[in-house]
Amino acid sequence: MKFEPFRLERYFAEHEFSVARQLSCSDCETVSLSRILNLLDIKEKNNFMNISLGYTESNGSVSLRENIASLYHGFTPDEVFVAAPEECIYLTLNSLLEKGDRVLFLSPIYQSFEAIPESLGCETVKWRLENSNNEWTLDIAFLEEQAEKGLKALFLNFPHNPTGFIPSIDDYKKIIEIARKYNIFIFSDEMYWLLEHGGRAPLPACCTLYENSVSLFGMSKTFGLPGLRIGWIATRKKDLYKKIAGMKDYTTICSSALSEEVAGIALRHRDYFITRSSNIIRNNLDYAQSVFDDFSDIIYWNEPSGGSVAFPCFREGISASSAAENLIKEKDLLMLPGRLFDYDDRYFRLGLGRKEFSDSLYVFKKYVEKTF
Repeated sequence: MKFEPFRLERYFAEHEFSVARQLSCSDCETVSLSRILNLLDIKEKNNFMNISLGYTESNGSVSLRENIASLYHGFTPDEVFVAAPEECIYLTLNSLLEKGDRVLFLSPIYQSFEAIPESLGCETVKWRLENSNNEWTLDIAFLEEQAEKGLKALFLNFPHNPTGFIPSIDDYKKIIEIARKYNIFIFSDEMYWLLEHGGRAPLPACCTLYENSVSLFGMSKTFGLPGLRIGWIATRKKDLYKKIAGMKDYTTICSSALSEEVAGIALRHRDYFITRSSNIIRNNLDYAQSVFDDFSDIIYWNEPSGGSVAFPCFREGISASSAAENLIKEKDLLMLPGRLFDYDDRYFRLGLGRKEFSDSLYVFKKYVEKTF
């Protein structure tokens, strides 16, 4: 298997830890271990300090999978598989796909969902999110057309990275109905789940609505704990689950015992983490709205419906890549241009989940005022 360089991750690798400020991170404000331990009573703290740092079960400890299963109505721990989020993608797609399969994915999307199928000899088709009157739209009719031509799999991502788009519940169910009609497998990337804005109810996890699917979630975004490297898939496809378990023997074998224990604590106190992240995002959205109101002739702002990211757009003639290069050199500020998502280079991603966002956006604001 050969892959093209991962545009987004290579860009982060080059700049993420060498700049003073970041404008485009997708994760939410991280939480310290001491703050997490303060959520525990004395007995729980003692138990934590006596964790054995040995091997864990390959598919995740029973206690962690019980906590995860409680997120999904009617699911059991045996329908949850624990691995790093990227590892979940890699293992699932390699277990599912074969040469010649035809797959459809949202565009823009995390590069793995295109690169892995292509490395396996699959035919890939983009289902492009379009910006119409400063609103993101998805053409459901296009999905039906492609389904009629034959599809093995469909890759979804709601709330969407990088746009923050969420379809209506009716459109979401139409997508699942089409998949069921044509027996199309759905990989539903739900890494930004439970971060819906404006009181909007979360979409149901795809795995709870459609038997021929997996739902991906984890600790990196909503919970602000990317350093744990804990994610999971939930699925009722037992044969696929078994294949994924076998393939993990060739990757990490098992997760970190310490990370699994901290993830379990976070899941048991999920309301604290979700509320914390949501409040930070809400405050940052309010500030972003005020800034972009002042730049409406330069930047088109699409307020996201959910998640911790947004995808505004410069007017015609302005390159986000050029702006990003200048921001690194002149302002020590990292911004991700749309080309890293294989999308129009006028677009750029904002990361709304961190407390430093307002300071970073203020630096960006001063750059825009001076430059344009």
